Amino acid sequence: MNAVSPPLPASTTAFARLRRWRPEITTETLILLASAFFALVCNGLFWRDAMATNPGSVLFALSLFALLMGVHALLLGLLVWRWNAKVLLTVLFVTTAFATHYMNSFNVYLDADMLRNVLATDQKESRELMTPALLLPLLGYALVPCVLLWRVRLRRRGWGRTLLWRLLFLVGVVVVAGAGTLASFQNVSALMRNHREVRYLATPVNYLIALKQNLVTSNPIKNQPKLPLGTDAKATPRAAGSRPRLLVLVVSETVRAQNWGLNGYD
Repeated sequence: MNAVSPPLPASTTAFARLRRWRPEITTETLILLASAFFALVCNGLFWRDAMATNPGSVLFALSLFALLMGVHALLLGLLVWRWNAKVLLTVLFVTTAFATHYMNSFNVYLDADMLRNVLATDQKESRELMTPALLLPLLGYALVPCVLLWRVRLRRRGWGRTLLWRLLFLVGVVVVAGAGTLASFQNVSALMRNHREVRYLATPVNYLIALKQNLVTSNPIKNQPKLPLGTDAKATPRAAGSRPRLLVLVVSETVRAQNWGLNGYD
């Protein structure tokens, strides 16, 4: 009599199926999937502010999606290759998770100046920003896509075919993104002309461009020679019976006036 093995739990079966799941795709397909993930999942603020200018328009939303996905696909098409795809996209997923969380939490626009402030943050300020609220964004925006990313196998090609396919891919991205944008060109152009700040909400292209600007452009204030100021200042004797003047210098980053304790709270 043959013994019958009990059926495995559904969770065990699903885990075993996931372990066997190793699809093989091209690097260009991976770039498109990553671009779609960034455009649809990681750009809530961008969609909120952009769609507020033309609410309810499906054509406008599709044009924005074509433009947003096209910009990311074009940028990743220049940076991501088979030999660096998984490492580079892992870094982008994790960094985008941080960027998306703090942009949503503080409603900030991530331009070159804001990134410069981030890069100048010291360890004490960084520790204060590491809160339990960061765990869920890291899980959804970084851990899940990274697990799927490392399960994928990338198809091998010779360098000649790789360059040819990449050129065709980039041309196709430009054509599709351009055609999608032209479908609602008047509304998209009005958005970019009247609400230019919205482009600083498109993640991760916003911090990638800001990083490039910070690396290329030198800080004019930092590179200037340090000169003494007020060398002709002199202390004048105080009149008898008068109170001394108190001068308070607040040296810090930008603060909100309504939260400035020295000026009273509004």
